[in-house]
Amino acid sequence: MSYCTKCGVELSEGVNFCTSCGAKIGTHPPSTPAFARKDDKGNLDKINIEIEETRHSERMAYWGILAGLILFVVAVWLGFGFTETRTEWHGILPYEVKYHPYSIPAALCMIGGIVSIIISSIQIQRYSNKRKHLMEN
Repeated sequence: MSYCTKCGVELSEGVNFCTSCGAKIGTHPPSTPAFARKDDKGNLDKINIEIEETRHSERMAYWGILAGLILFVVAVWLGFGFTETRTEWHGILPYEVKYHPYSIPAALCMIGGIVSIIISSIQIQRYSNKRKHLMEN
């Protein structure tokens, strides 16, 4: 029993070309598909290290989401938690005007938090896909 070295399909004896992908079959086809052979210990160690590095990067991206959420909460607190009152004169009548002195820093914190959450979410998806791809190989 032999397998195609390119796609891994089981081949019948005596064929010169793969019936699935059309690859030329050598005189000594391997007994297992090329992608299923895991006898190269160094290659497996390298893949395991890369998987661990990807997991670490994915965990760090979760910290980015947490930082974004904290920035978002600080922005809401700055924007709505602090108000000051000042007196403005319109003619001879004074008016009490409430304003938010930290509205610009609050807006910047909110933008920074949203950007951090979006970028971290994209990174998590990217690292998750990379890890799944490495685990399949």
